[in-house]
Amino acid sequence: MIRKQNLPFRPDWERVISAVVDHILARPDVDAGRVALLGVSLGGHLAPRAAAFEKRLAACIANGGVLDVCGPSVPRNMTREQYASFIRNNPGEVDAGMRKMAEKASRRAGARRMGNTPFMLPVRPNGSGSGSITILTPVVKQITCPTLIIDVEHEDSFRGEARKLYEALVCPKTWLFFTEEEGAGDHCQTGSPALAQQRIFDWLEETVP
Repeated sequence: MIRKQNLPFRPDWERVISAVVDHILARPDVDAGRVALLGVSLGGHLAPRAAAFEKRLAACIANGGVLDVCGPSVPRNMTREQYASFIRNNPGEVDAGMRKMAEKASRRAGARRMGNTPFMLPVRPNGSGSGSITILTPVVKQITCPTLIIDVEHEDSFRGEARKLYEALVCPKTWLFFTEEEGAGDHCQTGSPALAQQRIFDWLEETVP
């Protein structure tokens, strides 16, 4: 989509999901009352956003849950708003810090380039770039369908965000946690996908009979 059609990610993800729901509900083999939405990794942010508006969903799964994509990068001594203001007002200092980090870990520079590209955010030649996404927090209480929030023991991408999302929900909700001991403690249970799928489908069977 990004390379061939020049279409970036969009914040109103419900427009994407609603088009998909329109399509599948036109199929005779689909039960309209049992359509569930699963979002994985960044999808753990986008799927709940869609569920806040798309009311034909019978259930939503966020694996792992993400309330604020930029949340983990905010320094502990700043609020999110202060951090965003600092980035806007001090681009040179931010770039210098990013260059220093990239010298120690090329993976960090590559991850930033990769992360910015699908959103068409500006990426400077040194590999830095800044942008923020706040598409779920303002509408999270609009989610009404039963929602499963998944977290893991060693979350390294969106640490702490699953719990924030779970606590912000006012709909029927379930917390599911995976540990290192059971081989599923890494981001999105990469070490044990079979176990994760088993528990997700068990939840769906109980929630959407």
